[in-house]
Amino acid sequence: MERKIFVVSDATGATAEHVLQAALAQFEAENVEIERRPQTRTIEQIRQVIDEARESGAMVVHTMASTGLRREIYLRATERSVRSVDLLGNVLSDLSTFLGAPPGGVPGGLHRFDENYYRRTDALAFVVKHDDGLGLEDLGRADIVLVGISRTSKTPLSIYLAVRGYFVANVPILNGVEPRPELFKIDQRRVVALRMDPIRLRHIREQRLKSFPEDARQSYTDARMIQQEVAYADDIFRRASWPVVDMSLKSLEEVAIEVISLATDLPYVRTPDALRCSLPATGDPAK
Repeated sequence: MERKIFVVSDATGATAEHVLQAALAQFEAENVEIERRPQTRTIEQIRQVIDEARESGAMVVHTMASTGLRREIYLRATERSVRSVDLLGNVLSDLSTFLGAPPGGVPGGLHRFDENYYRRTDALAFVVKHDDGLGLEDLGRADIVLVGISRTSKTPLSIYLAVRGYFVANVPILNGVEPRPELFKIDQRRVVALRMDPIRLRHIREQRLKSFPEDARQSYTDARMIQQEVAYADDIFRRASWPVVDMSLKSLEEVAIEVISLATDLPYVRTPDALRCSLPATGDPAK
């Protein structure tokens, strides 16, 4: 069954589509078609899009600068029983509270064509192409490389950092499998490991797989297997001398700040042999 997602924007919709693509990469979802509805700037256009979404059973994801247009989407979508997601509204609301000033509501304000905009757009595209071990052939282009076992928030953190202009790749650590050699051919100062307490990790995995058959969930959520995965990853991180950020009790924002400080020129504490790795059969890492 083919499912549609409409990306509705008062500008190009490019950034919203990049974020959506990265999020979809976390699901084994096939036959999902994304259709952009750019330059949507009137109430009549919004009503047409929502009505079309209802007829086709589509979901609506939108980034509208205007409070009035966001409100119209919400009301119309609720009235027509269309699922909608506002990618920009909460950000504008929080910024307004923080800055003590209302947003300007300028159409296309999210897409000001300056150097920072282009870098963020490129960074989001980079994340999509380098998610979950993809694109290892040009891993050296990444500003930050995140490593960790499944469900340690590698992808959400990658997107969060990309929106701030960082080129981020993430590579999974698989239980009993040596890390990919490409990880040790890049500047090791860019690699940051993510870990999570086994109990917390099991809870997250169970929530993620609630709708899956019992036999499919068993090994993925088994407490003993998770403990083994975490222990194996911890040993990898120690031997590789990669700095480790524990995700168990921290918000995404807190983790992002810590990761940036570890992977950039800001000071942090590392072991004397941080740029060398004792892992076998991987070759010499970049110095």
